[in-house]
Amino acid sequence: MKKFWISLFLLVPVLGTAVFVVAWMKKAWLPENISTLGKEIDLLFYIILAITGVIFLFTEGLLVVALAGARGEDAPKARFFHGNNLMEFTWTVLTAAMLIFIALYQIPIWAKAKYASHRPNKDPDALVTASQFMWQVRYPLWDEQSGRPHKLDTRNPDVMRSFELINELHVPAGEPILIHLTTRDVIHSFWLPKARVKQDALPGHLIPVWFDAQKPGTYEWVCAELCGWGHYRMRAKLFVHEKAEFEKWLQEKSREFLSTKQALVR
Repeated sequence: MKKFWISLFLLVPVLGTAVFVVAWMKKAWLPENISTLGKEIDLLFYIILAITGVIFLFTEGLLVVALAGARGEDAPKARFFHGNNLMEFTWTVLTAAMLIFIALYQIPIWAKAKYASHRPNKDPDALVTASQFMWQVRYPLWDEQSGRPHKLDTRNPDVMRSFELINELHVPAGEPILIHLTTRDVIHSFWLPKARVKQDALPGHLIPVWFDAQKPGTYEWVCAELCGWGHYRMRAKLFVHEKAEFEKWLQEKSREFLSTKQALVR
């Protein structure tokens, strides 16, 4: 019976290591990265994973050694002792050192993703408004005279110079994107897994969010905050276009909106 338990507890780190290696070889730990900042975010994840993985193997190894060294009911009564100051000091200092290292290492990455000093110096590309249970995305109309989009006032958007889509975020590839994020009701979480972007939307707040997407394609966009019974319905799409294709799309949508507006006026 003793050998059974030793084998069982030894199987945990062995299988855990095997899964780790297979997942690493198949690149299955994280979804595909399409953001330049994503490389640094992923590296931070892998560093934390390596630290916790080593600690996991060490503690499981100690458990197996303890099981192998147990002598059963015929052994004399175990001797009790209060503790070991050196061991307690050592693991406290090591734990603190690891946490301080992670805290300091992540500061430059966090700054690039969140600090106002790294915000793109441009007008917002879109206003994203969350509600139960959908995403409303407002875009500026294309200005034919200037050959560029109108300026989008995200605090008081001009509905005659902007249009809205539901659950669709369209952006050009290869350049910084700036959106403003808000919510009409409860807290929602704006999450683009492959762009490595996650930001809570708070009622009464207009929060700037910036990222870039280097690879054209269609990607998942979801709410990562349990926001009510219909939380599962907040599944949307991020469409990344080549720049020329994006401008063409925006021009076509602008013409559609203007045509519809003129038809309603008539």
